[in-house]
Amino acid sequence: MKKLYVYLFLVFFVLQTPSSSDDILDFQIEGMSIGESLLNIFSKKEIDSIEPTYYPNSRKFHGLAIISDKFKGYDQVTFGLKRDDKKYIIHSLAGDLYYENDFKNCMKKKEEILKEV
Repeated sequence: MKKLYVYLFLVFFVLQTPSSSDDILDFQIEGMSIGESLLNIFSKKEIDSIEPTYYPNSRKFHGLAIISDKFKGYDQVTFGLKRDDKKYIIHSLAGDLYYENDFKNCMKKKEEILKEV
């Protein structure tokens, strides 16, 4: 009988999956998330005017670093996009903040961001 209780405990409490999903698609930077089109934020002309960064050994993806007044929380956002994708679907996303010679505030902001994530 004790084995049955142990088994039920394991099934109901240990192996239980959480009811809320923490999906990468829920993560946002500047209101944008993976899977969305960059065209929701910028025009095709704006996007095409920025020189992409090509990743070493990747023929499939490139990065696009954008500095814009549209960004309120980050100085620059870098988007990972597929080459020749006319829909400009975001596959990766990174926000940059610049704290030149201000290590203390940089670390403080890092902790704030980590709590959000």
